[in-house]
Formats: sequence, structure tokens, C-alpha cells
Amino acid sequence: MEYLEQKRMLLSRLCARPYLIYLMHSLTCFFILLQC
Repeated sequence: MEYLEQKRMLLSRLCARPYLIYLMHSLTCFFILLQC
């Protein structure tokens, strides 16, 4: 029960700012490509 509640909280937190996560992910990939 507690585990499901934690999972739901984590999901709602991730869904709250999907654009920010996407932006950070693309920036990270971009910098990795630059270093190659």
C-alpha cells in the first residue's frame, strides 16, 4: 500500500514537469554529442 502511494506521488511529480525533463534530457544528449 505504501509502495503504491510512493509510486503515484513520483508519477504525478514527473508528469507535472515533463517539458523540463525533456529539455534537460535533450541538453545532456547534445553536450555528449559535442564531446565526441
